[in-house]
Amino acid sequence: MTAHYQIRSEYAEGDLNIAIYGDFDGSCAWALLHTIHDRYMGVERIVIDTRRITNLVPFGLAIFKSRLDSLRIPLDRLVFVGENSVHIAPQGCRLATLQRHNSCRCNGRCAECSCRAVDPVMVERKPQCRESCQRSELCTKRILIVGGLTRMKQLYQNLIESSGGVFEYHDGYMHNGKRNLEDRVKRCDLVICPVNCNSHGACSMVKEIRQKYRKPFKMLPSSSLSAIANALFEKGCVN
Repeated sequence: MTAHYQIRSEYAEGDLNIAIYGDFDGSCAWALLHTIHDRYMGVERIVIDTRRITNLVPFGLAIFKSRLDSLRIPLDRLVFVGENSVHIAPQGCRLATLQRHNSCRCNGRCAECSCRAVDPVMVERKPQCRESCQRSELCTKRILIVGGLTRMKQLYQNLIESSGGVFEYHDGYMHNGKRNLEDRVKRCDLVICPVNCNSHGACSMVKEIRQKYRKPFKMLPSSSLSAIANALFEKGCVN
């Protein structure tokens, strides 16, 4: 299968610089994680250039955000550059803009222009959510997942929290009665219920309770990480 992405990395002035080209899909996310793991040597910063990403795939975002913690690298060491940064960078990472030393009109887009040889100046800025940001609708929102694979609970949590949300989980077993589930639904902003790994009683109960409290609701055919990510990043998911 032909890869639709490319990752280039090099050291410059003590920083590990990584550039991503093409589609940011699941394979690209894994390749980026492996590149960081293999090449990180305790440098001051890891600068990830996202400007040449042509397509952001929700599954790729989910993989990167849920697995980044396993690298055990301080998040403030990662600096993301480019318009795609707000979509890819988990909370705790740094975002930056680039300023060039000259005033060339091409802004570095022309392959043959001499301005491409000029090192950019890093201007750090704080992450900000806006309408174009895939985090904007999730920030501080409480997301309840009912059911799914219990062994993937930590991955669900990493995905939601790295996207700015607050994670809530119910395993779908109703042995503690309706009250426990109802309390969780009442305080959440979105309920996600995968039906392939869930009890019939839990699915029916969730439908009833969420209608009572008028909570946004997603019934999913799959409990996979990609299915959860697609539901989270869908426009208007918590409205």
